[in-house]
Amino acid sequence: MNRKALTVAIVCVVAGFGAGLLIGSIFLPKSVKPSEGEAAAGALQPKPSTSFPISSAKLPPVPGRTSTNASRGATDNAASAGAHPTTVADLEAALHSTHSRWNLGKIYQVLDGLDTNQFSQALAASLKSTSSTTKYTAIYGIAARWGAIDPQGAITFAQTLGNSSERTQVISGIVSGWADIDPSAAISWVKQLPAGQTRNQALNTIASAIGAQDPRAAIALMGDIPAGQSRQNMIYPVFGEWANQSPAEAAAAALQLSGRDRDQAVGAIASAWGAKDIDAALAWAGSLAAGNTRNQAIQGALRSYAYKDPQAAATWAAQQPPGNGLNQAISAVASAWVQSDSSAAVAWIQSLPDGTAKRTALNNAFYQVVWNNPAGAADLLASLPVTQDNMNLYWQLGSQWAQYDVAAAVNWAKQLPDGTMVKQNVLQNISSVWAQSDPASAMAFALSLPAGNQQDNLLSSVTSSWAANDLDAARAWVQSQPAGSTRTRAMGSLVSAWASSDPQAAAAYVNQLTDPAEANQATSSLVSTWARENPQAAAAWLAQLPAGDQRDSLVGQVARTWAGTDPNGAATWVESLPAGKSHDMAAQSLAQQIAQTDPASAARWVDTIQDNNIWQSAAQQVAFQWLRTDASAAKQWVAQSQLPDSFKKDFANRK
Repeated sequence: MNRKALTVAIVCVVAGFGAGLLIGSIFLPKSVKPSEGEAAAGALQPKPSTSFPISSAKLPPVPGRTSTNASRGATDNAASAGAHPTTVADLEAALHSTHSRWNLGKIYQVLDGLDTNQFSQALAASLKSTSSTTKYTAIYGIAARWGAIDPQGAITFAQTLGNSSERTQVISGIVSGWADIDPSAAISWVKQLPAGQTRNQALNTIASAIGAQDPRAAIALMGDIPAGQSRQNMIYPVFGEWANQSPAEAAAAALQLSGRDRDQAVGAIASAWGAKDIDAALAWAGSLAAGNTRNQAIQGALRSYAYKDPQAAATWAAQQPPGNGLNQAISAVASAWVQSDSSAAVAWIQSLPDGTAKRTALNNAFYQVVWNNPAGAADLLASLPVTQDNMNLYWQLGSQWAQYDVAAAVNWAKQLPDGTMVKQNVLQNISSVWAQSDPASAMAFALSLPAGNQQDNLLSSVTSSWAANDLDAARAWVQSQPAGSTRTRAMGSLVSAWASSDPQAAAAYVNQLTDPAEANQATSSLVSTWARENPQAAAAWLAQLPAGDQRDSLVGQVARTWAGTDPNGAATWVESLPAGKSHDMAAQSLAQQIAQTDPASAARWVDTIQDNNIWQSAAQQVAFQWLRTDASAAKQWVAQSQLPDSFKKDFANRK
């Protein structure tokens, strides 16, 4: 994987793809195989590796294989051709001295000079890094090199890692390098992994690695990943690269998808297309049917436009009709413009009339400033009034700044006014990030605060981050606490983090809890997290819970989450539920979720609800969402419904 591809991969790991705001028109370039000297053809055969203590997490065996690519140049223990030999000590120095996510040259230079026999020590050193971006850059870079040369040895090392989150990161890097050499073998091995985050992220990584050569094969891997964030993260780089090669083919394939998958794909295509031919990209986006898919395409094209000519892009965006399309177009321009000229971009945003478009644009532009220059973001924030609208900006700055300089972030937060929600939430975000590198210090800081909600919130936040990095230590700390609200909150945070990496193990732990308050909190946290990654599995687990209010509520929660990524799958599940309160709660959640895009279908789901109170609540929720998109149809539906006359009269007079 070349450096441009690796940088994009790391950005995705640290910040998530979202709508592609951080990547803009930068997509995974054509896959570049490891340089000559990184892997000889003979080195691709499994070979004896250093012996490591094996963790309890068993991984599938790595089969012997032969490279599907042509020549490889040197021996296993040679660094990249032309690179200056480096040591693990050099890597540790580079990890310590690199503070900017866009200045990773030292890391790359050191990685290029490492010998294969240093990879295990280098990975161990990288896992101790306190900077998210430099840590993940080194982990992915080393693991990918190792996976290209000796996947068996690399996987053996990964199996020694007791921390499931770290093991997942290393495996993703390994299969990335492996897929560059022998994609069919890498895919076959990954598909043997048990369902969960490790398998999903590994498939995601392989799709990115093979997407340049075979985008259709990369997209086919989507079928092996449950609908959710992991699958959506795969879509952006694959379709973006495909659009670099053939935007028309990529566009045709994207429109065969549904829901958020389709929206994510068209945004990626429009951004890549716009970098080459903005007129063609905007024309294609404009040809799509009105709705969120069209808006996402326009956003993607405008981001590329704004990188080249922000003034022209801003003029084009401002000409859009009022509504979500205008808001999203302005936001896209702002997020791209601020990266090249933050002062001009902020001045343009401030000149906009007050409203949703201005608020959203400011949020996205500020995020870009934070991403590149947190101290400058603090100065910008100090010039803005402290209002409810910009409160989120404080939280963004605190959490991002803490990733690179915890001390500076804490000092800034301490200067915020005491007794305010701004300060409380900023400290919570900082503590969460702090816990990833030094949980003991973060916990000590939280415990030093006066007892109360602020301390409880910080303790929960630290516990969640701690559990993601060292589950055993975090669990031991939670279990050592006396019964009470602090322990109950922390238990929920622990289980939520655990469920992200191993939901089945987290579920088994929850089933053993005896304290009712802790069990209820942990169950809710488990289902909420599990439903985001694998709603089918979360739904199946819910079925074994005893009937009652908690299960009914959780069924509704799963339906809402599931419908957000896979409305058809969610609808099939809800339809299979027996009549009763669980079905009614699920139908209400489903209707509320799909009413944003298909209010008529949402109304039909409302009519399946038997409980009158739930039916009235669901009907009113759908009516108000329908009113925003088609007031005439919404009012006609309400007039013909069994809703109370007082509601009908009030609704008929709404504008």
